[in-house]
Amino acid sequence: MASALSTAGSALGRLREFLSEPHRLVGVSLLRIALGLNILAFYITHIYERQYLWGDNGLVPFGTFLWLLRVQRDYSLYQLSASHAYENLLFFGGLLVTIAFVLGFMTRVSSILFFVFTWSLYARDQFLLSGGDNLLYLLAFLLMFCDCGAHFSIDAMRNRASRAPRPFVALLHNFAVLAILLQLCLVYLTSAFYKIQGHMWQDGTALYYVLRTSEFNLSPFAQHFYQNAIIVTALTYMTILFQMAWPFLIWVRAARPFIALGAFTLHASIGYFMGLVWFSAVLIGAELIIFDDIDYRRFARFCEDKLAALARTWTDFASRHIPRKWAIEVLYDGDCPLCTRVVARWARSLDWLGLLKITSFRSRDFVPPVGVTLGDLEKRMYVLDADGRVSSGIGAVWTVATRLPAAWPTLPLIWISRRFGFGDVLYDLVAANRIILPVGRCEEATCAPLEPRPAPTPAAETGP
Repeated sequence: MASALSTAGSALGRLREFLSEPHRLVGVSLLRIALGLNILAFYITHIYERQYLWGDNGLVPFGTFLWLLRVQRDYSLYQLSASHAYENLLFFGGLLVTIAFVLGFMTRVSSILFFVFTWSLYARDQFLLSGGDNLLYLLAFLLMFCDCGAHFSIDAMRNRASRAPRPFVALLHNFAVLAILLQLCLVYLTSAFYKIQGHMWQDGTALYYVLRTSEFNLSPFAQHFYQNAIIVTALTYMTILFQMAWPFLIWVRAARPFIALGAFTLHASIGYFMGLVWFSAVLIGAELIIFDDIDYRRFARFCEDKLAALARTWTDFASRHIPRKWAIEVLYDGDCPLCTRVVARWARSLDWLGLLKITSFRSRDFVPPVGVTLGDLEKRMYVLDADGRVSSGIGAVWTVATRLPAAWPTLPLIWISRRFGFGDVLYDLVAANRIILPVGRCEEATCAPLEPRPAPTPAAETGP
């Protein structure tokens, strides 16, 4: 009896310890970004139709909207006023809240506001709702109880060193994560059971009619599928089997990558062939939570190893074929943690061509370029090319990005920011608000001040 009680107590202790630590923090953070980007795209694509979709004289008049709320016992921020000014305030306020939610700024607050504004927007015009939207605001509600700003967020960058364990908050987070997973299991199970009740799914012809329906047949490639009876039958039955297996296989770690790949293929096909883009985007984003943090760490290490191998290949190729005249020297502030992370770490890890020489102007033996003062270097990053040309600010960012293959996709945005003049404004805004710490001269918890360099002695006084 005593041994049974001891075993039960030990098991409860392990369970308590397990629930006192938040799990799947990376997954819920990625889910936050996925849902936020979905709603952000929804706001942006409907910005010019907002009066028609959510205005008093639009698709649903204000009186009809209030009547629907009373009948359904629902609520919406839009019910407080029918004025255009108030509607625009809510619309653009929701847009700003969504941006803050995606960026992970004050995530505990922005997650609540994100749900309230999203719910209010959908409640104002229920004709816009689809199955994906219903799932989205259910997941948004559960994300309010999750620590969804633990990764990939402004909050994480600001509070990385001050995150203290909070068992109750972790418990709430874990139950919310479990609720999200169970909700997704319910979605797949009910979808599968509804399908097997239809005779077209039973005889394997459902996808034929789906692809031939004029409302859904949006692809010129659909005919290559519905004209082949074997492919139609196989895909029809595979869809049902996959949806029935999903709620069970996501608990098996080894099966998760295959389940995620299958879900991505299924929902991407729905989005492409049937035009249900919003629905597919929500379901694909929801798949991000099925992985544990350890799965993401393993994937990150795998990617790092592959990138390191690729970097070595590129560096070896560059040393033989890339002209050294393309090499540049990047001057950055070694006392700025942000600059150190961005330049000294990211730039070095992405310098596959071996074209960057990273130099901190805070080093004692540094000599500034001609015409550039220490005050200039403290305000902006500077870059020197092999011909002695100097660029700074957003121009320096452009020069560095042209030498980093991984940064080439950002070149159009950088060019636009330089062309229209707002690149340097944004750069100076970030640079003016960065924190300066003597990070290069710290030992343990103490930092030694920079000793002034001795002034050069005139040649006349030093003798021959």
